[in-house]
Amino acid sequence: MTTVDPYYADELGVATYDLLTGTSTIAGAGDVAFYEACGRRFGDPVLELAVGTGRVVWQLADAGLRVVGVDLSAAMLERAARQVAGRPAAVRERVTL
Repeated sequence: MTTVDPYYADELGVATYDLLTGTSTIAGAGDVAFYEACGRRFGDPVLELAVGTGRVVWQLADAGLRVVGVDLSAAMLERAARQVAGRPAAVRERVTL
């Protein structure tokens, strides 16, 4: 049975992850554009493994792609689900976590 690293199971670890991998960090520069281009080229839905806190999944949905995001960490998925604030219903409907 696969278990979640305890670091990603509590809110402090998840918040730290979110801070370090957020859209304003250099680490993710350009990756969303690459994934969006792949989604458009090969079609959706896009499957995002290890979706984390949703940095990529919500941007792809904002761009019009249907996305399925999976993660072993319930805390990560909960934070990803909270990222819907302010997004139109049509965008929220394109995402399955």
